[in-house]
Amino acid sequence: MSMDYVVQETHSEHNLFNRFLPFDIVVKIISYLDQPDCLACTKVCRGWYLTIPQYAQGPWSKLEISPNDKSVQDLLTNKRWQQFLGGHVKHIVLQDFDNEQQLFQVIQKLIDLNCTETEHLGEEKVGERGSNNDDDSDSNDVHSTVNSSPISLTPIPLNHMTHLTQLYFETPLDIEHGLVPILQRSPQLEFLSVGSVDDDSNTISILDLKQLFIWCPKLIYLEINPKHLKEKYRETCIQKLINDNYSSSSRNNKNASTVEKEKKRGLCYFLVCEKDGFGPKQIGPFLHQHADTLEFLALCDLSSQHQVHSWVPVFQTLRLPKLHTLDCDGTQYTDESIRSLVSRAPRLEKLTLDADHDIHLNLAKLLKAALQLQFLRLGQLYLNYYDDQDDKNNNNLSQQPSSPITQLYQQLDLYGCQLCDIFFRYVISVNDEILDGIAQLSRLESLTIHFTIKNVYTDAGLTGFLQKLGGTRIKTLKLLFIRELTIPMLSALADLQFLEAFETCGKLFLSLTVDGPGLVKILETSTTLNSVHLQYLHLTNIDNHMYGEDENRAMSFLRKQLKGYKVTNWAISNIYNDITLQRKILDKGKERYSFCFI
Repeated sequence: MSMDYVVQETHSEHNLFNRFLPFDIVVKIISYLDQPDCLACTKVCRGWYLTIPQYAQGPWSKLEISPNDKSVQDLLTNKRWQQFLGGHVKHIVLQDFDNEQQLFQVIQKLIDLNCTETEHLGEEKVGERGSNNDDDSDSNDVHSTVNSSPISLTPIPLNHMTHLTQLYFETPLDIEHGLVPILQRSPQLEFLSVGSVDDDSNTISILDLKQLFIWCPKLIYLEINPKHLKEKYRETCIQKLINDNYSSSSRNNKNASTVEKEKKRGLCYFLVCEKDGFGPKQIGPFLHQHADTLEFLALCDLSSQHQVHSWVPVFQTLRLPKLHTLDCDGTQYTDESIRSLVSRAPRLEKLTLDADHDIHLNLAKLLKAALQLQFLRLGQLYLNYYDDQDDKNNNNLSQQPSSPITQLYQQLDLYGCQLCDIFFRYVISVNDEILDGIAQLSRLESLTIHFTIKNVYTDAGLTGFLQKLGGTRIKTLKLLFIRELTIPMLSALADLQFLEAFETCGKLFLSLTVDGPGLVKILETSTTLNSVHLQYLHLTNIDNHMYGEDENRAMSFLRKQLKGYKVTNWAISNIYNDITLQRKILDKGKERYSFCFI
């Protein structure tokens, strides 16, 4: 284990330890203690009271301070607590502060205790995750004050904190008096995440993005108004990824640090929510300035008038040679402009397009422009399939052995389309043709489709689609809000040689009709299918006399028929079944269950 902190032997009290153990062993042992253990050690004797803080710099390199526990009181009044602090504190997180004056007081105290070499300073709202203390009078106020008014840190002498490399504030900062003074004194800053306006406001204080890089030329990661985006990317742990890659601890390895910084020079990650008065006109020039280094770009439109913020001119001219992830959420663009953009992003692997207004997209053309794409998520878009009006007027395409749409996707596969993960969230106009086209992509491994009432697929089309998926590498399949699972559909699922997990459900408050014996047969036939999740389930062709007539008969039937599976009903009421089937696996003589997604 490599040590992050080296303690100099300058006090005679060290002999309390060195009499029995070498100095480096003592430091290593104490490094495994947590903060409460360190505090407890200081109560043993006066010698330990004076010495332990000098050994225990590692456990105290990170502080989490919140008014919801005793940490604020300890920081301000507890001398044992205070003596563990100093220049070795590199990471400070301030949680759930809704009292501006208290926040000022805490930061001032940290500076008074010589915590001036801090590299990571953050303020966040953890809400219900943050407090278990019922006696704390402030804890009940936290949940109602997450959307605080902009705060100013002017009274804090932040000119002492010149080592900051990471800074994030969920509470909106006043631009002129709060944020700018910090940035002007943070030339080493690499990670910045800041909300410059309350999400409930219709106005915004605009941060001068050009000036930002004069103050902070080493920025690698930038989030502006990130609240919505943080929620969206919570599962992907984008912030954890960045913190791991660019944390202060990683810089202790100087050789690795030098190489990494050479690779990551310039802005690589940019996530921004546009609002009224802050859109393409302000953000576009900034994107062009950093286009050569951007690897991750997320644009979200929270403005009240989408048509005012058109990204078409920017998308038609922007070139992103290193971009691997692009997310456009609610932004205004056209089919041609987004296709033009992805064609000039040769390394693009992940593309997310979510819309809350009318956007029509020609999927085949989009994929042709980005054959290297591996992940595609579309939300609430309209899919167009036709290249010209003649094809559109042909009403018999779906009856042809191989329609022009199917041929387009076959060509995409031959051209080397790398798409392996598709997610359709309430995409409009998913019909038999688009399903048939998707089934032509031989590298497909994961597919999720949330069908809508506007989807016009047929049962025959869905059956044919499942059968043709046999030509792919599909491992995970989720088809939500479908009408029924027929015996031919179940048979097609059983024939998928790579399928490991399947999930489906009926339309909301409507039962998903599934043939009981057919379901049992596919689970007995398939050698790869490990987990099945069925919501709003109604099993048919079950002997009511043997298994009962209430909703529990599905459970009784499945448990009796499927000895090799664990059957669980997750329903919170008797209105519908929410059943999960997990294959039993013998592992060294012990029974365990396959992983199940929900």
